[in-house]
Amino acid sequence: MKISMKKNILIINLLVWVLAPGLFAQKINPADDPNGIVCKVEGNRLVFDIDLRQTLANLYTQASRFDIDTAVLRQALSGVPAIVTADGLWTSIRPSDGKLILSKDLGDDSSKEPSIQADVIMIDDAWIRSLLGFEPVSMTQWGVNQLNDPVAFTYSDGLAAFSFKGGRNTKKVFLSGTFNNWSTMLTPMQKNEKGWWCVTLPLKPGEYEYKYIVDGAWTTDPLNELKRPNNAGSENSVVYAYNHTFKLKGFTKARRVTLAASFNGWNPRSPRMNKTDEGWELDLWVREGTHAYKYVVDGEWMADPGAKVNRPDGAGNANSFMSIGDTLFFKLWGFPGARRVMVAGNFNVWNREELAMTKISGGWQLPYVLGPGMYEYKFIVDGNWITDPDNPFTTGNGDATNSILTVKPNYVFRLHGYEDAREVMVSGSFNGWSKSGYRMVRKGDNWIFPIYLSRGKHSYKFVVDGKWILDPDNKLWENNQYDTGNSILWIE
Repeated sequence: MKISMKKNILIINLLVWVLAPGLFAQKINPADDPNGIVCKVEGNRLVFDIDLRQTLANLYTQASRFDIDTAVLRQALSGVPAIVTADGLWTSIRPSDGKLILSKDLGDDSSKEPSIQADVIMIDDAWIRSLLGFEPVSMTQWGVNQLNDPVAFTYSDGLAAFSFKGGRNTKKVFLSGTFNNWSTMLTPMQKNEKGWWCVTLPLKPGEYEYKYIVDGAWTTDPLNELKRPNNAGSENSVVYAYNHTFKLKGFTKARRVTLAASFNGWNPRSPRMNKTDEGWELDLWVREGTHAYKYVVDGEWMADPGAKVNRPDGAGNANSFMSIGDTLFFKLWGFPGARRVMVAGNFNVWNREELAMTKISGGWQLPYVLGPGMYEYKFIVDGNWITDPDNPFTTGNGDATNSILTVKPNYVFRLHGYEDAREVMVSGSFNGWSKSGYRMVRKGDNWIFPIYLSRGKHSYKFVVDGKWILDPDNKLWENNQYDTGNSILWIE
């Protein structure tokens, strides 16, 4: 729903009057309020006492009543103890009683009239919820910007510059996107002498969604043709901070050169490369990992003559390869008498002919680059497929059992107890609620599974000897179609 400007001002005025510094610790809602959020003033601090024993949807609905910045709440729920915003420093505490205590300093000058008009932002609640993870997180593999004016976005040396051409009467512009957790206040823009509203911020190479908040109204970037629908029925602008340049020297008389690669489905028509004095070039963002590619010159496919690595494609031809990210090593110990050992997985579409391992002292080895994520793989020893004997983490059953490799894990699932269980798995939205799940490993008093999860909301359950259970140590949950509930996890 959209909150009108007039209604927003009334709400903020009411909160300012009730929460003015110097008042006693007055609760805005009674202690027994089923909504689960109590707001009060303690000394010179604004304090929210939040009961986490409620559904996530209800929690965010109630938080919006108190104008709690959604980005602040998300970081607090994920365990961040100190959260810096444009209006001050928030602190969060997670006591052991299923509560979250969120607070900030109200400031010292209680006599100063609050400036309300300039800080009012019209918020589309449904749109905000969709941006906070109530829709699938994009797993785009690559991207090229589509800007009508190059000044709208530039990226160099880790710094991204956003520019918005406001109207004559534009008074305030904020930038909000995936890079600042869709905060409505964290990134104000400044007007330059040419009338452009600008802001520069450090960004890592990657894909980002964003919108501008222009005098309280959310708007996509009018100079950016690349947009993506959200669950609220509107769109977000999409931009890429580049991390690689493909170069093909020569072929200056060619009419058209395109890049076909594993990350774009081997599409021979797009993206098109740009002609230069020395040949052809293309700047783009590509996800971390190892990628196979070829050039298509006037319809003729060819490997990159300047590539450092070329490998067989399993069909009698060769592909060029490029990598972005850190190198890891697949290792298989033993098998000294094997003639040929390969590794294959979902990262190379299970191509059994592509990745040959090298014999080393005590076993076999292959250096390879994979971006952060979850990967399934097996070794192929003289034609026989086997799981990794030194990796206890697996998924699947019977002959379909595969080893699981987690690159740069950003979370560890833990289930305490159940020492007599034969098999414990975790399954959720991150693996399609697979019944075979990810097998957890017993370590001390816990069953554990390290995982890489994309930013946003994830739902999950543990499966103990075939029985699905909620996470007993996680108070965040939401109902499902079976009325059995799912545990909820946020990743920032």
